[in-house]
Amino acid sequence: MVKKELQFLRNLVKEEVNKYSVIFINGDKDYNGVLSGYLEEYEQKEIDQKLSLVSKNYYFYNNPSTFVGDIILNRIDLNTYPTFIYSTAQIGLDINRRSFIPNFSSLYNIHSLSSGGYQLSLMQNKYHYYQLAKEFCRIPKTYIYRDSSFDFSKIEQSKKWIIKPNLECSAKGVKLIKDIKELKNEVVVASNIYRQDILIQEYIVGREIEIPVLISKNKVIALPPINVNKSSEYLSQEIIDTEKYSFSILQGKICANLQKTAEEICTNLEARGLCRIDFILDSEENFWLFDIAALPLISTHSSCYVAFRDIFPNDDSALYESIIGAGLSWLV
Repeated sequence: MVKKELQFLRNLVKEEVNKYSVIFINGDKDYNGVLSGYLEEYEQKEIDQKLSLVSKNYYFYNNPSTFVGDIILNRIDLNTYPTFIYSTAQIGLDINRRSFIPNFSSLYNIHSLSSGGYQLSLMQNKYHYYQLAKEFCRIPKTYIYRDSSFDFSKIEQSKKWIIKPNLECSAKGVKLIKDIKELKNEVVVASNIYRQDILIQEYIVGREIEIPVLISKNKVIALPPINVNKSSEYLSQEIIDTEKYSFSILQGKICANLQKTAEEICTNLEARGLCRIDFILDSEENFWLFDIAALPLISTHSSCYVAFRDIFPNDDSALYESIIGAGLSWLV
């Protein structure tokens, strides 16, 4: 069923291939000093190449300011075809860092291949979406440290805790605290480094499972759950930066429940395009929401790539055609 639904979206692209434009907008990590969520150069080049192969009318910008200028000065034809943006650019360092380009583009009737500005900000805020997702799945006990008034005495001393910046991704600033005596100092240090709220979250022992979810006009499609294979207790920034992990397709009856819950979360967050819902699957097959990626990595070393390759072996265009097809579905 998933393959059939994705193939329908891919067929939209093939039917309309000369009747739409795609603009890929990136901004490297030096553009405004973002801490996480940027593409490495080899990832940007791969995505640029793959998008250009499935888009006859295609533009790429590695500087969001140049894109904005060209739109304002009418240097891109926005009237002949529907125009879509795939933006990984970040403007600023706050919760709205990913929202500027989609919000600006909407003023010119340019359609986003990801979620809109509001949803991107919502899914940047871990503490907020944890509260919204409680209706659908288990959430590890989570506290939020905003300032020095936080009462550390309420933290259970017998447990291990994960600390992480509230607005970052790619495991930036994530640490496992085993000794409760170290917790306060580590949280305060993180708060000073990242200049944002710090989450203190109960550490759940289990496997990390990532589920890509594609949202089109009429369908919310959860792809096969992907197991993150690692040798450490948790996925740290160092492991991600050095790519010392791999992916495999999760098997078992639990997959259907994981996919259903991932679809419910995306539906209720009103997400669009390709998202990713991450869970911890414990030894009793209880699953706990761990993270949400509104703009998940789609290059070769990613769970999204692995999930699409499982459905469409040896077909690199499937992922990109499905994303564009989901965008087209809102217009046809």
